Amino acid sequence: MEEIDPKRRNLFSRVQVFIKDIRVVDIERVDKCPCAGTHVKNTSEIG
Repeated sequence: MEEIDPKRRNLFSRVQVFIKDIRVVDIERVDKCPCAGTHVKNTSEIG
């Protein structure tokens, strides 16, 4: 795994242990953070 910036390590540590795969949003030379959003294929999937 790629080295995580110490400033961002706290964000990654908040990801629940049962989550095995995460999406990392990487804006080169600006920011990198885990995406914990809910992604749906269609808005009809939202209750």
